[in-house]
Amino acid sequence: MRIVFISDLHSNIYAVEALEKDLKKRSVDKIICLGDIVGYGANPVEVVEWVKENCDLSLRGNHDTLVSNAEPIDMHNPYTLKAAFYNSEVLEDKHKEFLRSLEKDYEDDEMVLTHDEPCIPGSMI
Repeated sequence: MRIVFISDLHSNIYAVEALEKDLKKRSVDKIICLGDIVGYGANPVEVVEWVKENCDLSLRGNHDTLVSNAEPIDMHNPYTLKAAFYNSEVLEDKHKEFLRSLEKDYEDDEMVLTHDEPCIPGSMI
């Protein structure tokens, strides 16, 4: 099985288009997104929609958490905050709900996946 792991798309539709073009050349069984679907770039709606349609599993990154108000998060970079405000204004409620619905971590018998650091309590820490 061929699995592609992607992350840090940051609302960059041009990166997503290049990724999609490259994926068409390959035999891929699954696409897993490790988070930061939104942030910085100008096209959060298009990128969220692409992830929803194309990824078999998606996790929530810190920028996704900030933009969707999924939980309190402490971020101070002024560029990050400005981008988050823009992304939040552009996204519809359904997109924010999708981001909020994503888990921060994934664990099964074969792997542990996360955007930045595991948040699963127990044996991993």
